[in-house]
Amino acid sequence: MKPEPKGKVKGIEVSKEEFLKTKPLRNPSLKWEKQESGEVRVFIPLKRGLTTRFLLRFARIPPEKKILLDKIGAHVWSLCDGKHTFRSIRDSIHREYKLASKEAEAALKTYFMQLSKRQLVGFILPKEVEARFKEQLKIKSREAHSHTKT
Repeated sequence: MKPEPKGKVKGIEVSKEEFLKTKPLRNPSLKWEKQESGEVRVFIPLKRGLTTRFLLRFARIPPEKKILLDKIGAHVWSLCDGKHTFRSIRDSIHREYKLASKEAEAALKTYFMQLSKRQLVGFILPKEVEARFKEQLKIKSREAHSHTKT
């Protein structure tokens, strides 16, 4: 029996089983709307630096960037409510769009990495991973504190 593959979430090693229990959550500060076509349009506010404020005032650019999610992306987006696990979203994609389970899982991992990098989604960790994460934070905090005393 070969060992279960591991991955990392927030810098913590997690088993595949733990990863499948992770619950994606849409960034609550973003506005979005479902289109009649079944697609979803997400509105991302522009960062308000000096350059952006200048451009907003004089170049008449929109105050937000818009991203259009296709039907599959919109389906996944609708399930990123903090209640559905990665596994249940994968299974939904598998059933709804007739993708092989492994294919759906690989595509979702890539999609969630992209959404996460853009800060469109975050993840609720399973309790066992959260406990390890908190323990690692305590250790890092103690180490940082001990280094400042020396």
